[in-house]
Formats: sequence, C-alpha cells, structure tokens
Amino acid sequence: FADGLPPSRLTMRQAVVRAERRQRYEDVAYGAERFAIAGGLYPEGHPLRHLTIGRHEDIQAATFDDVLAFYRTWYVPANATLVIAGDIPDDVDALMQGRVAGVRLVHVPIIKELDDDGTIAVAGTIEGDDRQAVVAGRLAAAASL
Repeated sequence: FADGLPPSRLTMRQAVVRAERRQRYEDVAYGAERFAIAGGLYPEGHPLRHLTIGRHEDIQAATFDDVLAFYRTWYVPANATLVIAGDIPDDVDALMQGRVAGVRLVHVPIIKELDDDGTIAVAGTIEGDDRQAVVAGRLAAAASL
C-alpha cells in the first residue's frame, strides 16, 4: 500500500478527510452526538474514543509513518467483524475455523468495565450553536461462537 506514495498524496488526503469531517459531522444537525457517545463509552487513550474520522489536529499532524503504522495495526483481517445470517448449517463453526485459522492476531485495547448486565451505558446532553440534544448509547460485550 505504501510503495510509491508521495508525501503530496498524504497532504491531499488530509485535506479531503478534514472536509469530509466538516460535511458529515460538524455542519449537520446533531452531528456532535456521535462524538459525545464515543467519548462517554471509551476511556481516554482508547482508539475508539474519537470517531474514525479523527480530530482536525490529529489529521493534520499525521505523518506518513503514523499513517502506515495505523494501517498495519488496524487494517488487518484479525480486526474484521464477520456476520453470518440466514439458513446456517450445523457445522458453521468448523467451516469458519478452517477459513480464519491463519489470521494474524493484533493487540485489541480494553474498553471500560462492563455493567452487571454485560453492557456499558452512557448518557449526556450536547449543546452547541442553537441546538441541543440528549444522547444515550449502550455497548454490549462481544459475543463468542
């Protein structure tokens, strides 16, 4: 992915991502609620505390090496989510083990402690401009096969 990528491409992509952040999150009604929910669900330092779009200062400060390290850490098959739906055969576990057995594992950060019911809940109020929103979110523990 990194071979032959000139620094000018990184600068161009940073501008595109910052424009997308403004268009999809900052300039829309209640766009801030997604940031508030993520900030409430995840502790400081957790990669999901800030939405994947990133903060402007982080996007602008990212170096080529930062981008490459992020890509190699998070854009891996071991970090994928698989959903199986429909008429599922009884031997689905064995079928999937054969397909994912060689997937390289990566470090996965730990989130906040779960409540007794196996979830994390946050709630709060967002105020900004002439808008106000009450937001709530709930994150459940990962299911296992």
